Amino acid sequence: MDMVLKIVYMADTILIYYQVPTFCLLGVAAYRGWKNGAKVMIRGVIAFCISIVVLIGMPMGIIESLLPEETSGDVETAIMKEVSKWTN
Repeated sequence: MDMVLKIVYMADTILIYYQVPTFCLLGVAAYRGWKNGAKVMIRGVIAFCISIVVLIGMPMGIIESLLPEETSGDVETAIMKEVSKWTN
């Protein structure tokens, strides 16, 4: 179970590091604004932000409380170094 939690934490960290949610948010805002107008765009952006909190923020918080020694400190840097080794 710990391994699954570590994998989820690593995936969420990578998503945040590469700003994937930010680019998705910009895409949602642009599409909704272009297609339907400002009012629908604002609702879409708010719904997207709430879903990001539920899908990324809550699992990260739960994992950090369950595995404090593995997630404390500079884990993000270690994960990014490991990912850089894989991609190079």
